Amino acid sequence: MRLSTLTSAIFVVGLSVGMAGADAPSKKTLTQRPNLLAAQKLAAQARAKLVLGAAEFDADGHAERAMKLLTEVNAELAAAVKAPDAAPK
Repeated sequence: MRLSTLTSAIFVVGLSVGMAGADAPSKKTLTQRPNLLAAQKLAAQARAKLVLGAAEFDADGHAERAMKLLTEVNAELAAAVKAPDAAPK
């Protein structure tokens, strides 16, 4: 179990580093989607804290599952930031 957690932590850190190298959002994106970008930043911070916590204690696989979910959250937020503008509701 401990090895699985460590492997997941290394994977998530590698994924985070890979995402950090992605293109920076355009100025238009920064002004039009500030809340989505802020949410993406907070999800990345949560994932980083979770990696540190999972290295100490996995809690029956829950930390590993949470890391997977946060990776999914980041992907969805990135897609939302890149999505074409929709008409306001």
